[in-house]
Amino acid sequence: MIKLLIADDHPFYAQGVQLSLSDTDITVIGHITKIDEIIESYIALRPDVLLCDIMFGEDKTGLDVLQELLKKEPGANVILLSQYDQDNMIKQSYRLGAKAFLSKDVTRDGLIPAIETVARGELYFTPENALKLAKMTFDRAVDERPLEEVLTSKEIEVMTLLSDGYTEKEIATKFDVSVKTVGNTKAAIKEKLKVERTSSLTKLALKHGLINMDDVN
Repeated sequence: MIKLLIADDHPFYAQGVQLSLSDTDITVIGHITKIDEIIESYIALRPDVLLCDIMFGEDKTGLDVLQELLKKEPGANVILLSQYDQDNMIKQSYRLGAKAFLSKDVTRDGLIPAIETVARGELYFTPENALKLAKMTFDRAVDERPLEEVLTSKEIEVMTLLSDGYTEKEIATKFDVSVKTVGNTKAAIKEKLKVERTSSLTKLALKHGLINMDDVN
């Protein structure tokens, strides 16, 4: 039997989870609604898994609780929940020691294997989160590689000029090509570097020494 402690300030959500698990070997042994009571309750009840919401509408968050709890109970198995599954929040949750991150709209079929896996002390990743984390790792690797390994020499020239404040029309005149060709090159650069804004290109140009602060208009 897996003992589950729920920490969430919405009673109906906790009741829904408990009801959905009623015919499984997972037993809800408590429901905490106040964030300052989570750690005390965990220590008193000794659950196999803590299912904890990140947002409580207070100054502290579930991420703060996670850090404090792991200092007292390094072996704690924590699943963090959130309505918002932004990439950085998922990454932060695992980095701080959560065994799993789940969206609050997770289905019963998604919740049960997560709890069972985490109860064994193992990490659990939904396919969506695994893909997001893999993409973040790939994007970081691209960002850290020399630009010469990612872009062609012509693309580096165009990136440098864009970062230096040149317009697409000015770059087209400089290289005696069409504005459309410059636009296509710009799009290819952004795709290869996994950025969306031209300002992000400028930051990367600064980082890689293509320009300096005095060059930025």
